[in-house]
Amino acid sequence: MATWLSEYKNLKNEMEKQIGAGHASLEQLMLYQELLYRIEVLYASQAFCQTAPVTTDVAVLSGHYQLVDAYIQCLTKERRLGQPARRCSFCPRQSPRVGRRPAR
Repeated sequence: MATWLSEYKNLKNEMEKQIGAGHASLEQLMLYQELLYRIEVLYASQAFCQTAPVTTDVAVLSGHYQLVDAYIQCLTKERRLGQPARRCSFCPRQSPRVGRRPAR
């Protein structure tokens, strides 16, 4: 995660320079929005990892992981719309569209 996050931050800084200079197309602005979204997802994932309880108390563990599950479920629902990850120019890998069934 840290590698992707640092790459995304570097790309964000480069894109902000272009936007600040007024040299950004509509497509670049859409990619910038996608980049900001991915950065926030990585930050949220880090927060979940850092706050994971270290205990054998099932109630505490259950509460934390129910929150994580709810977050992931929301991600899969909202990502049914928009540009698939495999079409982004800055994606580190090719990935399937979340929430979609494979074509038959």
